[in-house]
Amino acid sequence: MESIVLRRYKPGDENGIIELRNEIFDSTKHTDLLKWQWEYLNTPQGMSKIFLYEDNGKIVGHYGLIPILLTYRKKNILSGKSEDAMIHRKYRVYGNKFVNLVKKGNESLQDEGIDLIWGFPNKAAFLPHIKGGFTHIGNTYNLIKILDIRIILEKLLPSYIKNRFICEIIITIFAKAFSAFNIIFKLKTAKNISIKSTSKFDKRISKLWEKANSEYGITIVRNCEYLNWRFVENPNTKSKIFIAEKEDEILGYIVLGSYTSQKNKIKVGFISDLFFCKKEKKILIGLLNNAIKYFEEQCVAYISILVVKDAHDNKSFLNLFTKKGFLFKNRELTSQFILKVNSKNVDTQYVNEIKNWYITHAFGEGVRF
Repeated sequence: MESIVLRRYKPGDENGIIELRNEIFDSTKHTDLLKWQWEYLNTPQGMSKIFLYEDNGKIVGHYGLIPILLTYRKKNILSGKSEDAMIHRKYRVYGNKFVNLVKKGNESLQDEGIDLIWGFPNKAAFLPHIKGGFTHIGNTYNLIKILDIRIILEKLLPSYIKNRFICEIIITIFAKAFSAFNIIFKLKTAKNISIKSTSKFDKRISKLWEKANSEYGITIVRNCEYLNWRFVENPNTKSKIFIAEKEDEILGYIVLGSYTSQKNKIKVGFISDLFFCKKEKKILIGLLNNAIKYFEEQCVAYISILVVKDAHDNKSFLNLFTKKGFLFKNRELTSQFILKVNSKNVDTQYVNEIKNWYITHAFGEGVRF
């Protein structure tokens, strides 16, 4: 395979990259030129770093790093999100091509201002990333809240109980019991806090970020530019945004999305992002109340939110979710979080502890979530 060449992206490679991606990944994650340009070229921090394997004019490997600002010990650093590390099936048998693609790509960034590289590789890409210099520092999990037990049971129960009459009896009993039980989790929203729907983030959101970011550990910088790119301009997913206001000041927001499971056709709601002043828990109650109401109107079976179990100052945060009826879905591992320190200015020991991170679906650029 002497003809294979490792090189950087140049304009005109888009179609070859998209062709490779759509060949490798599931058809439900199909991408096109508009989606690719948004994800890799039009980010708030400029064009992504893209490394390619080429064989006689055909792109057969890809490794991208999307530039994203992180807050780290009260200062901002530029990070790269590892995305779409892939190699054509035909070339996976030739030594460590996949590992070399990741490793050489990272080495090329030593002098390009990328302080930290991180990502959530799938099962096939996990080991090549580790061999390529990444460290697995922990996992993220789902907190879920069931909204309609009847929908879930109607989809799943017939697979275990063939008698329709018995199924209906069980479903009816569980649905009534669940409805009564769910009343326990109703918490009141503070009267002086207004929850409103908005189509985009305005500049007031930067004041919220400046006021509250120190409460969250290492996380994405949630300025107006990033949030609008990630949730408003995103061509992959449609988001519903609620903001919490008090006297025209934004004290928090929540971003919602939904999808229909391809496996069992159940509609699932997910909290894409959540940010608020943690000192005022009534803000979180108001945002969650509106989220639940919205998802009920959308006939969602259950809600999911991505969390780090032992995250920085998260105990009271997660306790309130429990009071609202959210439970850990322990059996299903959501994502393996990996990173690679790329600068001496970053404390490796500190960033390697996942409890110091605040991670939501905002860490995904939108193709996966």
